[in-house]
Amino acid sequence: MDEDSVFTKRFVECVKKAVDERTEEDVDYVCDALKKLSEFAGYDSSRLRAVPSRLSYKEFTEDTILYRSEEKALCWFYVLSGTVTVAENYIFSHGSSFGRCLNSPKRESDCKIQQGTTLLQVEYTEEELKSFAQRAMSKSTITRFIATGTEAVKMANVGKAGSLVFDDSAIVANKQSKEEEGRNARSKSEERVFSFTEEDAARMAARLRRETRSNNSLGCKGPENPAEGAVGGEGTSEE
Repeated sequence: MDEDSVFTKRFVECVKKAVDERTEEDVDYVCDALKKLSEFAGYDSSRLRAVPSRLSYKEFTEDTILYRSEEKALCWFYVLSGTVTVAENYIFSHGSSFGRCLNSPKRESDCKIQQGTTLLQVEYTEEELKSFAQRAMSKSTITRFIATGTEAVKMANVGKAGSLVFDDSAIVANKQSKEEEGRNARSKSEERVFSFTEEDAARMAARLRRETRSNNSLGCKGPENPAEGAVGGEGTSEE
């Protein structure tokens, strides 16, 4: 792509104007030029039509710091003339684009103007800025989880605002709650077993008493082993 076929003298004249001063012909010309740039190649006509309102012409003198690392990124640039240096090692000149963010809403390095330079500034849309923030939050969350995951398994609690909170105290509380539930369950089980055993013993004792009285009235001896009589049904035996 020949940058001279995009950033022509007329193109520069169009973007130099304030947005509300640009004519329909100016917007048409700028849109036709933007189609030749890879950054806008996939835009449909309606989306492309909205781009010129986000473009502005900027002039800078030598040694100007355009932006610094960690600053919030609200726009990116094309070099119309002159040169800029990013991160002290990367030089961008006529037709180059720079300063675009991918996964973070903040600048990752400094940018300095090397000589008298003119730039085409492209502002991000609100949707793009929100997308950067969401991706940065996701990346930060994953990084924290991986960093702490080797020490302990973390529970992810969703807070009221929808953010992920990794809370060790929740793990302890959950463990204590489960242990308490286990103790209560065992206690109830033991109570049920104990209750059944006493009731069964009382029934056996009453049954043996009735059988003993019956045997005495008939002149019979009771079983030598009372328990055998209890298990044997009626519990009577003949000599």
